[in-house]
Amino acid sequence: MKNALILSGGGAKAAYEAGVVQSLNQLDFSFDIVTGTSAGAFNATLIAGNQQTQLLDLWRNISASDIYRLRIPLWLAFLIPSGLIYWIVNSKKAIYDNKPFLKLLQNTIDFKKIIESQIHLIIIADDLVSKKRVTFTNKTLIRGDSPKRLAIPLTAANIIDAILASVPIPGLFSPFPMNQHMLVDGGLTHNAPIGAAIDAGADRLYCILNSPVRPRISEISTIPDIVNASLDMMITSMMESDILEARLKNLVTGKKHVDIHVIRPLKALPPATLEFNPEKIEEAIKIGLKAPILQHISFKEARSGFRLEIQGYNFESSKGKVFINQSEMEMTRWTEKEIIIEIPENIPTNFNILTIQTSVGTIDKNLEIPRGKSV
Repeated sequence: MKNALILSGGGAKAAYEAGVVQSLNQLDFSFDIVTGTSAGAFNATLIAGNQQTQLLDLWRNISASDIYRLRIPLWLAFLIPSGLIYWIVNSKKAIYDNKPFLKLLQNTIDFKKIIESQIHLIIIADDLVSKKRVTFTNKTLIRGDSPKRLAIPLTAANIIDAILASVPIPGLFSPFPMNQHMLVDGGLTHNAPIGAAIDAGADRLYCILNSPVRPRISEISTIPDIVNASLDMMITSMMESDILEARLKNLVTGKKHVDIHVIRPLKALPPATLEFNPEKIEEAIKIGLKAPILQHISFKEARSGFRLEIQGYNFESSKGKVFINQSEMEMTRWTEKEIIIEIPENIPTNFNILTIQTSVGTIDKNLEIPRGKSV
């Protein structure tokens, strides 16, 4: 049984992932495969190199000047919006330069640990030239090159290039040139790189998404809020499409069954995508540290239907809700580490989504209800 950790993009919001990963480590979760795109690629690389503790410290000490610098001349920035529009339309360069991020990577990444790691690392980028998804990996994929994907081996010489290739948001950062390719943020087509993890042999996926199911109206009140929500919407729709596709494939006879856990915040995370504000990043980390984690579920026969017993972590006693297919379930027990609910007989057996919601986040997974009365 191979476990895979799937890390999505989202810029500064990826600090949330560092908090969730810390909780998973405390529960002795281990992963055979780690995949990431954009900011998630940075997190995935450190995890593959067994630098989880350093990951948390890095996020707690990071600032915007460590990631990018503004390319727009200061005198022109004061002429916004007219000067900004003129610069964007006429310039051949992107708004931001990520050279500071290059320096951060050079001072952070332990190349030897990653290349020798037993963890299968997969970094995703998109090629504007071939329109293919580019997969960088330190091991062999079960399925390599395809009409829609190009597989490139990870080496000590190109690890930093792979991360830089996965990060650029088109227009904000320049595409990363590599041989005959122009590489950009891997979140353009596959923000949660689930397919690559399954191709690498994953049986159970833990997907960490950095945005809620839907933002609240009160969280969208200013122009920056609207821009940030629009970017989140674009990213989220791709993530959820990936997850739904993988879950639907579980229904196809002959297809490999994959258990999929999705961990995400309940509300929009404090930092905007490019807002590397220390206070807001720390808040995102704390939300990640409190994220609900599902460890084990079991069915028991009940008088009418089944009793579902759920063990996990960060369930927040008496503060949450449990849903199956968006219908709220009645709970007979709820503690910090255990939830018991009654499942009626009329619940479908082959395609269900179990969702546990606390005050800070949610976790959901595909759930198959046992047929008949034998459990």
